[in-house]
Amino acid sequence: MRKKIYTADEEMRGVPELVIFAAVWYFTLIQNILAGGFHSSLLIFLVGGIFVPVQAVRTVQKALYYRKFHAQCMRDSYPMQGRIVNITREYYYEYDAKNRSRRTTCYFLIIEIVNPDMGIVQTVKSEAYRIPIYKSNIWDLHMFRYIQTKRDGST
Repeated sequence: MRKKIYTADEEMRGVPELVIFAAVWYFTLIQNILAGGFHSSLLIFLVGGIFVPVQAVRTVQKALYYRKFHAQCMRDSYPMQGRIVNITREYYYEYDAKNRSRRTTCYFLIIEIVNPDMGIVQTVKSEAYRIPIYKSNIWDLHMFRYIQTKRDGST
């Protein structure tokens, strides 16, 4: 069985952990309510536990939106075959409210596409991947064909 490798926008990173955490959270709260009765101090924990499933649902919605968008682009356009010539790694730094930085690594494919009509070579940079592509099987990639022109000839 081949594992699909999705782009950073299409992956559902961390959703199973969020669902398990929410299940354990609410199981513990319900167990406390059944053992000791409902107290108004538990209300903040019940309301606070809503944020975790909401975050998981939003992550799944975003990933499914980008997967559907990608499928539509591939269906409505004329994808051209390309040759992967390089894999690059870029670092992005994100800062939080306390000015602490977190480094995120993104991997990109550099692809050469030859226009069959004119013979012109065009270099294209793929969307970002969050897993190291060079360690995986390159043919398992979900998106190794890139859109050049639509079927009606427009770009």
